[in-house]
Amino acid sequence: MERITPLIAAILTVAFFSSQADAVEYVQAPPLSQVVTVSVGEVSASDPVQVPLITWGGDIATIYANGSNKRTQKSSVFNSKGLDLSLVRQDDFKKQVEDFVSGKSPYLRGTLGMVNQALEVLEQTKARGLMIGRGAIRNPWLFAQIRQRLRGVKRSPLVRSLRPTLTRPP
Repeated sequence: MERITPLIAAILTVAFFSSQADAVEYVQAPPLSQVVTVSVGEVSASDPVQVPLITWGGDIATIYANGSNKRTQKSSVFNSKGLDLSLVRQDDFKKQVEDFVSGKSPYLRGTLGMVNQALEVLEQTKARGLMIGRGAIRNPWLFAQIRQRLRGVKRSPLVRSLRPTLTRPP
């Protein structure tokens, strides 16, 4: 009986996971360049400046510095630096790209993967700046990769050859 129990458990596990494999359906989303159809616009110089918030814990510092409000409060850290911001929750990346392209917001927030998806659309805007946060901590060659991507190179052979050296334990 002791040998049968693990065998039954193994059979049930295989049966469960093999039946679940058929349940996965992948959504093929069209490229953002086909979905985002707004015209490129100038960023308005009027106050307040719209800043998109994405739902993650790091934005709590932004909310706090804005006076714990959507609009910059008089006693806030941002106000003391001369900023007047309107914080807008924008978890829909397509909508965020549309706001950026149309000039409604000078900021586009997301992961590097998200921004990479929007690269074709961003090339239309002639944006001259890119701010990178925590992504550069674990990936010190990120800046070289961005320059190469903008030149049309998909992935640097140098980075591929250095990766095993940089990640090998001493």
